[in-house]
Amino acid sequence: MSTEKPQYHILVVDDEQPITDVLQEGLTAFGFDCSTAQGGAEALTILEKSPVDVVITDIRMPDMDGAALTRVIKERFTADVIVMTGFLDEFSYEEMIEQGASDFIEKPFRISELILRLRRVLRERDLAAKQKKTIAALEESEKRLRRLSYLDSLTEIANRRYFKDIIHREWQRGIRDGAPLSLLMLD
Repeated sequence: MSTEKPQYHILVVDDEQPITDVLQEGLTAFGFDCSTAQGGAEALTILEKSPVDVVITDIRMPDMDGAALTRVIKERFTADVIVMTGFLDEFSYEEMIEQGASDFIEKPFRISELILRLRRVLRERDLAAKQKKTIAALEESEKRLRRLSYLDSLTEIANRRYFKDIIHREWQRGIRDGAPLSLLMLD
């Protein structure tokens, strides 16, 4: 039955203990590491102590509603948020996405639907992390290539290409600023 490795930490936040218990049991059965909190303040305490990948939160809670909790999480932590509610007449999907939620689910729901939504959020999270790493590697490669193209490999002194780029840039700045440009070359 378990299809996920317990590498993802999920935090379920709801002021109703039976709901957090059922969700924790269901998520654990699917291989997720799962914690629970009875409200927004407790959730923030947990988030400060340990990394959480996804927070699944109710929208209506006495101490801090799910929208406010979502805003705080998006400002201070890296966790994604799935908001759940039984009050669709008061809260909309669009509102929650604008607050920073990754998904929105209506109560009551089947655990299988929640698992599918959770897996999609985690896939998108993993993809975003891979993209960041790829972009960082490409930027580093570009820096290395630029350095190689501007420096002589033997002496590591700036080459003719570097000189041409710098003189062109300084020439343009002199024209733009109306400043004189002097060049002194020694051999």
